[in-house]
Amino acid sequence: MKFHLHEVMTPSEAAERWGLKRNTLVAALNRGWFDKQIKKGLIRKYVKENGKTEWYITEQAMFEKYGHPKGEEK
Repeated sequence: MKFHLHEVMTPSEAAERWGLKRNTLVAALNRGWFDKQIKKGLIRKYVKENGKTEWYITEQAMFEKYGHPKGEEK
């Protein structure tokens, strides 16, 4: 599955666009609430050698969980 760069976000950007706190979104990712989207390839988890985790989230994954972004409802 391929995505355009503008369709992929960090948790900080996704949280801002959807009106969430970053920590709330990261907690949801870590607790398995997005497992379906991870299995579908809509979210990637990257663990660095130092053990730090980075997440890459697509707009589609956020739409599936939270609907349209804050202020962009259709």
